[in-house]
Amino acid sequence: GGQRVSVSKAKDVSLAAPEGYKWVEQNGVDVLKACVYVARVANTSFESFEEAVAFALSQEQPQTVTLLANCSGNGVVVASGKSLTVDFAGHTYTVDGKTVGSTGTETQAFQLLKGATVVFKGGTITSTKAKMLVQNYANLTLENMTLDGTSLLGDAPVYTLSTNNGTTTIKNSTIIARSAQDVAFDVCSFGDYPSNKVEVEGSTITGNIELSSTNTAELALAITSADIEGKLVVASGGQRVSVSKAKDVSLAAPEGYKWVEQDGNTQVLKKTMTNISFAISDDYYANVATADGTDQIYKVTLTADILDGLAPTLNGVPMVKDLDTNTYVALVSSSELAIDSSSFDTCSDEYLKEISANDANSMDVSLSGTLTIADAMICYDMANAVYSYGNNSIPMISWLIADVNRDGHIDSADSFAILKAAL
Repeated sequence: GGQRVSVSKAKDVSLAAPEGYKWVEQNGVDVLKACVYVARVANTSFESFEEAVAFALSQEQPQTVTLLANCSGNGVVVASGKSLTVDFAGHTYTVDGKTVGSTGTETQAFQLLKGATVVFKGGTITSTKAKMLVQNYANLTLENMTLDGTSLLGDAPVYTLSTNNGTTTIKNSTIIARSAQDVAFDVCSFGDYPSNKVEVEGSTITGNIELSSTNTAELALAITSADIEGKLVVASGGQRVSVSKAKDVSLAAPEGYKWVEQDGNTQVLKKTMTNISFAISDDYYANVATADGTDQIYKVTLTADILDGLAPTLNGVPMVKDLDTNTYVALVSSSELAIDSSSFDTCSDEYLKEISANDANSMDVSLSGTLTIADAMICYDMANAVYSYGNNSIPMISWLIADVNRDGHIDSADSFAILKAAL
């Protein structure tokens, strides 16, 4: 019952406060007050979340900050190379003080920098001062978390979670945008950030999901299970983000895009094309022995309105652009000639993969690896060149391989086919 005793002392009296208490200056004297701890790191307790995080990040080994109560305070930065786990233990942290961020954009509640590893679990983050709740460049895991952006400031759109680098895993969590005009989370990259991947599982997303990019980073969004109340928005450069979802996830494709089934349970987002026309060459480029007789390989030329320089695919096979005619070409077997405009149903930013440097101005298709064409496969092998169709492999006796530039586009005026071959 000693805590009921009101204790004061002159400031020059030396007397240590008991554990769990502290001296607080009041009207020129020190008054004994009980400490109110809101967070703990191992066996050390703290009166502010910000202090607990700073202590955890100062340790050599990764630490876990555990919240002991609902609390509020300043924004938090997790520096590059640091590891941090925060167990909110069912509590809420509200950023109502100083916000953080890069110079000139100190408007965020949390800034997680490239090279850091961060886990937030079991609680809620919100803010009445920030314009963005979490700015993430790190490897971030949200597990059983709520990111509540309903009180964020600023003109729309504001972002509850913005991802720009690393891998962000959103598992059994809830992300709430301020309004229908705002963004629950985005998949974005700029500058020299090399990759950004977002994975969503068992979560509730209230607000828009935005895709954007101003660089050539590897970008991906995979939604395995989620309840989504919002739109998928493709902003500038957003077509570069590889997007997939489970078939039972309800999310409308943006205008100009559609969901294409990849396997029995997965759909991928692909750009649709308009003003499609195509032509099949009158002559063929190779005979192919098959179990049922002989098949031929033909060239298909496609003309279409294709946005943002993406390469279309024919029956799942990337086509290659002829810069001289502004058309796309692919080789198909005669068994695939029963095609119509619906066959040209997707776009991809993938071109021929196996290429090697030739000179400063061009690159050649490398004589290694494989290029799949319809249900046939052409194998590049200088020592043992073969054309494989099903289970049949036949030696090739002559080759013509088109020069392509560093984007995978055909440069030569007469290189209208990817490959010619004679048996």
